[in-house]
Amino acid sequence: MQYETSAPADAAGVETQATDADTSGAQALALGAAAAALLAACGGGSDSAGTAAGPGSTAGSGTGTGTGSGTTTTPPPPAPTLVTIPATLRDAARFLSQASFGPRSTDELEALRRGGFDAWLQQQFGASVESHVAYLEKYRVENDENRATEEMSYEAIWQQWLWSDGVLRSRVSWALLQIFVISNIAPDIRPHAMSSYMDMLNRN
Repeated sequence: MQYETSAPADAAGVETQATDADTSGAQALALGAAAAALLAACGGGSDSAGTAAGPGSTAGSGTGTGTGSGTTTTPPPPAPTLVTIPATLRDAARFLSQASFGPRSTDELEALRRGGFDAWLQQQFGASVESHVAYLEKYRVENDENRATEEMSYEAIWQQWLWSDGVLRSRVSWALLQIFVISNIAPDIRPHAMSSYMDMLNRN
């Protein structure tokens, strides 16, 4: 006689599968909860208004304007106080060697030291513009032929560089002359043309 013994084994298998299913479901729930917690901690799952919601969580909102409660605004630091240090004679000499063609007397150095660099610059900005062409017209009459020579053009330049009140303008025009160069070697550049060119640099 043969007996059927497979039914109990099948029942045991069904129970084992059910237990495995329950265990797998619990693990899936645990993994889902952990993933939701990580996503919320990283700021994920939120919309543009700063809200986030998940299973079993409470929706929250926030703004990015920085005006919420508990936010303090640090005032800007105060502007530093500028301390004017009186210039020495050495400072004055160095300044004049850069802004002009050098100091012309100790009295000029002392006046610059007392008055300061800013006052000297303002005085130079208001100095009158002297004309090279006017120098030619003034001294051409001393020539036997009553005409201007290129030596007179050179004299006009040196007179302004050394004795003009607007020494800053003379220094700047000389600097421009090193960029926009002309030469009297060409026979078509006459004294009036060269002096007129120097006047143009003085005006600009």
